[in-house]
Amino acid sequence: MLKHTNKLTNLFFILIIWILLMMSVVAFGQNVGINNLTPDASALLDLTSTSKGLLIPRMTTAQRVAIATPATGLLVFDSTLNEFWFYDGTAWRKIQIKILFLEM
Repeated sequence: MLKHTNKLTNLFFILIIWILLMMSVVAFGQNVGINNLTPDASALLDLTSTSKGLLIPRMTTAQRVAIATPATGLLVFDSTLNEFWFYDGTAWRKIQIKILFLEM
C-alpha cells in the first residue's frame, strides 16, 4: 500500500508542477505594464510615469552600423551624431523632425 501511495503522491506532484508551468506560459503571453496595472491591450509594453521617460539604447555610429542583422523597426540613439535612427528593413534612416514657423 505504501508504494501505491508514493506513486499517487508523485503523480499529484507532477500534475501540480505541470499546471503551474502552463499558467506561467499563459502569463508570459500577455502585455506588460510598468507602473500600470491595466496596460493597453494593443501594446506589448505600456509604460506610465509622471516623472520619468523612456531611454532608448545609445550607441556610436560605428556600433549602430555594426549590428549584423538589425530588425525592421529597430530604434537607437546615435551618440556620435546626437540623432535618433531606425532600421526600415533595408537601411538605417535618420528620424527627422521638421518644425514649421507660422508668421502672423
